Amino acid sequence: MKKDVQKAGRCFEEAERLLMEGVYLKAIRQFTKAISINPRFAEALYNRALAYYFLKDFKSAIPDLTAAIESNPLYKDAYMQRGICYFSLSGYSDALADFNKAIELDPASLTLFELRGVVKFHLRDYAGAVSDYDVALSKPGYSTDLYYFRGNANYELGRLDEARADYLRGIEVGSRLAQQAFEDLFT
Repeated sequence: MKKDVQKAGRCFEEAERLLMEGVYLKAIRQFTKAISINPRFAEALYNRALAYYFLKDFKSAIPDLTAAIESNPLYKDAYMQRGICYFSLSGYSDALADFNKAIELDPASLTLFELRGVVKFHLRDYAGAVSDYDVALSKPGYSTDLYYFRGNANYELGRLDEARADYLRGIEVGSRLAQQAFEDLFT
């Protein structure tokens, strides 16, 4: 048993190195070896999912992320990554559920509010998107494109003054997307 744990650990370490080097297919093979030794190895499942994600194979990533969550129901990053994969496949309702759970586990993560805002926008919950963008913009470290995103949601809500102000603030902080939207909509 102890030998198996050590072997799984060695496979995992090699796979992590390969993942960091961008050698995704070889990393997947090494993570698979670690998982075959310990099928509930949440970190190996999560990292194999990341390798699939980097290969844009979102459908293969989702079962690994689900298994990682089953192994560790408090695995916030697995919920977040699975939400990103669902979003990438236009599975907005599933993405929303995962981002909701991730926020429940880490309500201080501004990134999660930004991601959930993007999903809400795609679900046409523009007011909910604005609310999430407000939270994400409430502290330093936000993406400069958040003003663009919030501007779009305000525009869809018919709040043209707020949209214009968001795009202008986005331009001030260096968002090219905000600049383009402002030029397209207000000039």
